Amino acid sequence: MNKQPKGLYLLIFAELWESFSFFGMRTLLVLFMIQQLKFTEAESIGIYALFTALVSLGGLRGGYCADRILGLRSAIFLGGGLIAMGHICLALQESSTMLFLGLSFIVVGTSLFVANVTAFVGLLYRENDPRKETGYTLFYAGINLGGFSAALLCGYIVQEYGWKYGFGLAAMGMLFGLAVLFKNRRLLQDKASAPERVSILSQIFCLSSTILLVPICMIILPMHEEVQFVFLAAVLTLAFGLIYRLRKHEAFKKILSSSNSFARDLEALLTIKLGSLLRGKRLNILFYTFNFGLNQESRPYNAGNKNIEFIKAFQLV
Repeated sequence: MNKQPKGLYLLIFAELWESFSFFGMRTLLVLFMIQQLKFTEAESIGIYALFTALVSLGGLRGGYCADRILGLRSAIFLGGGLIAMGHICLALQESSTMLFLGLSFIVVGTSLFVANVTAFVGLLYRENDPRKETGYTLFYAGINLGGFSAALLCGYIVQEYGWKYGFGLAAMGMLFGLAVLFKNRRLLQDKASAPERVSILSQIFCLSSTILLVPICMIILPMHEEVQFVFLAAVLTLAFGLIYRLRKHEAFKKILSSSNSFARDLEALLTIKLGSLLRGKRLNILFYTFNFGLNQESRPYNAGNKNIEFIKAFQLV
């Protein structure tokens, strides 16, 4: 195996612990809302579905802020700090208000952290570097390792010691990964710094809007039933817009030619059980969106050196 950049292992370590904290929290979330906060099953699943949708779609804004204003490094550190704050709120929560505050911090932080860490891996290599494929394979293995171990350890801690210790373990994982990343930041070789000629006003606007998203998410999450159809319309519009803009891109053509299942994905994209809605029963909504990164719910399509995937944005039940 060719020697990999040292920065790769640092990013793998940081993303492993972010994955540990995120999937550890997700393992506990619905059961916690039902058993501890006495939410109904429908309320808990609705909040969970909207939360995962916001996390998946937040990468679009996070990537834009990193590319145009903050730079990848600053976005990663800011996002990691917000995620850590969210997990601490969940670990110390005593009410539903703290629950929604913690989830909101995680939504905003993940939008800045996950997609940009994945993009940063690519910057460690030169164009057409044969080591890149191996590097991404190792990176994805770290994500899966973190998510798998979190589901086991956090669940065990909850059974033995209680809810706050399970969420606390997820918080400690994120704090540990962020601390190691910050201490060894020199290994990132001064790559992905903020773009040149970015005005102070733009940076202030980006940071203030990021902070403002936290209370906005706090308002939206409890209103999952009211906002789901507006949210669905917005995401479908965005998905079709992306497909339209990318239809002539070389990577998109490779995706179309690489799998016969693409037509089934589009069919799933448009599948909305309106009959169930009219009868007042549960409404199942399933659709896909583009993302650059890895999620345990994703199915990758090969597009050369680009790791472009269709990721299940959310499923409302």
